[in-house]
Amino acid sequence: MNDPKKKLQEANGFVRSAESNMFNGKNNEAVEMLKKAEDLYKLVAQSLPNDPGLKTLSQKIEKMKKDLERKGVSFSDEKKPNLPFEVQSHISRIRALLISAAQQSYLLEQAKVELKSYYSKFAGPMTAIPEIKEIESHIEKLEQELKQKEQQELKEKLIKEQEAKESEYLSEIWYKKFKEIPYFDGQTNYLPSLLEQKEFYNKAVELMNVYEKIESKGQKSLMLESIESDVKQRIQLFPDNFNNSKQFIVNELIQNIQDKIDHLNNDNAWQNDQNIAPYYYSKNELNEIKNKIEE
Repeated sequence: MNDPKKKLQEANGFVRSAESNMFNGKNNEAVEMLKKAEDLYKLVAQSLPNDPGLKTLSQKIEKMKKDLERKGVSFSDEKKPNLPFEVQSHISRIRALLISAAQQSYLLEQAKVELKSYYSKFAGPMTAIPEIKEIESHIEKLEQELKQKEQQELKEKLIKEQEAKESEYLSEIWYKKFKEIPYFDGQTNYLPSLLEQKEFYNKAVELMNVYEKIESKGQKSLMLESIESDVKQRIQLFPDNFNNSKQFIVNELIQNIQDKIDHLNNDNAWQNDQNIAPYYYSKNELNEIKNKIEE
């Protein structure tokens, strides 16, 4: 025999071809490919009975057989009696419906109606033939699968509804939390207001850090998304705005002091005229400048 490893690869290729044909509705072609894979399996088993790949190939073949049997294909080697054409035709109609019934549940109901019609039309021995027993078993299996599918879909729906409720609740809570933070943007020429805004900014950063660690599986409310985006943008822009406003206030104070110094330096008339009193700044004016410097 040729290299058994190559035969094993070739057998796996036939299984893949069988799978492709089955998915494309070519069940007869799939059966042919599967038979070739089985023939090669038997050859390889004689030379490499303990090869791990041989066990995997066997599992693939058995799985493909089960998948095809669910589609109405029989792998029984027993010689079947010839059935009347009308019986064969009716059975074929039922099998054709069952092929796609797993994806389209209404076809399963049609298949059950056809089977009921078969019972009425062919009473007696024809209701106990293997083909009918196989169809009955197939229908029962599909009904169980569809029931499980419906239960799973219901479970997922309930989970999504619960997530939506939780998300709505969280959205409302966090919207209120962000809304409670006073407005800040770092753009003001009034120093007490700027310092106050810095406190608001620090609170917003702290709250945002906590918010971003919270996992929410549901959809945020539009109001929360809007205020979240607004706060994030102001947090991002605040440091530059704050520094620019701070520098403006400092420069304005420096200019104010320099203007007063220049005014005093230019006040020379009193030096030559005893009737003119020199200009002076009051203690209150100087204290105001001092307080601004301390701020």
